Amino acid sequence: MTMRKLTLIVGVIVLVGLLSWVAVAVAQPAGGGQGGGQRPDGGRMMAMMGMMQPPAIAVAGNAVFVVRGNMIYKFDAETLELLAQAEIPAPAPPPAPPAAPGQ
Repeated sequence: MTMRKLTLIVGVIVLVGLLSWVAVAVAQPAGGGQGGGQRPDGGRMMAMMGMMQPPAIAVAGNAVFVVRGNMIYKFDAETLELLAQAEIPAPAPPPAPPAAPGQ
């Protein structure tokens, strides 16, 4: 791997990390107010939405793939040009358990 490719990949990792940090900081409610800025559900809603999960990065050939939240991005490894992006659909909810006999 050339030094240029390595530098570009590290740059993408730093950029995605910075964007994730900003997204989490913006999503946090301001201090004060009712409950001192704490969510009544303990922040579980944001965790369920994928806001707290770190981005995932993979390199394949001349492409860098970044998964952040429910989005996947494809970048050119040489230029870091955004080549494609798509929304990852949410998984289907599990089926309801069968009713117990006699109910």
